[in-house]
Amino acid sequence: MNRARADDPGGETFRPREQVFTQTILAAAALLVPIFAVLYWLTIPSGTWMIIVIAKVLVVGLLVLFGSIFYRTSITVSAAGVRESGLGGLRRYIPRDEVEYVLFVSFYRGHTLDTENQLFIVGHDGNTLVRMRGRYWTAADMRKVLDILGAPATIIDEPQPINEFMRENAALLYWHERRAGFARR
Repeated sequence: MNRARADDPGGETFRPREQVFTQTILAAAALLVPIFAVLYWLTIPSGTWMIIVIAKVLVVGLLVLFGSIFYRTSITVSAAGVRESGLGGLRRYIPRDEVEYVLFVSFYRGHTLDTENQLFIVGHDGNTLVRMRGRYWTAADMRKVLDILGAPATIIDEPQPINEFMRENAALLYWHERRAGFARR
């Protein structure tokens, strides 16, 4: 799972949890198999089933594309900085001197007692440079990133609701998370 890269001496590479990909593929299969089965059943008697084959090939192609993007997603961290290859294809390098501090916090998920860890790498302007969310990255990987980077760190061990976190750290959240309706969930 973790590999050093030649272009980043002493770096360690972290990849998202494998189960994220597995769950996505299983959910897509659970949705698409019955739909395509019914479409084949309806179109084979009339001879228009070739359109369904083309649609199925396109859908499978999109799933393969998603898989290749997922497997290219990584974060490589060294004392020199962070190299991120995101899900959207974004690839960037953040030198260590652009990092102000690292924040490790645990949020409650909605109105439950389940928690999700998150790691924010924050720049000098107060904005998030890199964010690792617990649904994609393990807590152990987040803690390793924190240790390897060597930036000043704040660790908030007490889980908190996102709206409480938002009062003091709104700039760190995505724009849609700062909306009032999201914070109530």
